[in-house]
Amino acid sequence: MDPTTQTLLQAVAALARHAQARPTDTGGLRGLRRERAAAEAAWLAAGCPDLVDDKEAPMAPAAAHPATSTRRTSAGPDRHRPMLIVVDVIRLTERGALLDDGRTRAWVPRSFVIKPGTNEFADLVVGDMTEVQIPFWLADEKGLEA
Repeated sequence: MDPTTQTLLQAVAALARHAQARPTDTGGLRGLRRERAAAEAAWLAAGCPDLVDDKEAPMAPAAAHPATSTRRTSAGPDRHRPMLIVVDVIRLTERGALLDDGRTRAWVPRSFVIKPGTNEFADLVVGDMTEVQIPFWLADEKGLEA
């Protein structure tokens, strides 16, 4: 078995075990979700080794919401890539969301918060811990980390 596949499977299993044993441990779950996301990104970057030949390879994370494609910064186009973060939803308004990544709380326009792997707006609920994608430049500007 390829090492990246093994790492991904171990990260998924660790998250599942922890979630069953300690479902209210938000800090621990957040860390394990980050580890799983990093392992999944490495597995995708390695070309999905050990994937059965008759199965379609999973898609890499989708491009950021179309609204991000028109914004230009001096740091170049790499800043527009989507960034997967695990956040607690603290507060919602019609146009914004107060998100907490465990280190930083920041207001983010809801129009930039999308579901991972899609181009759809994320369904946010106050009190939930969830994975979302936001443009890298916005996460950097707000101090949010993956």
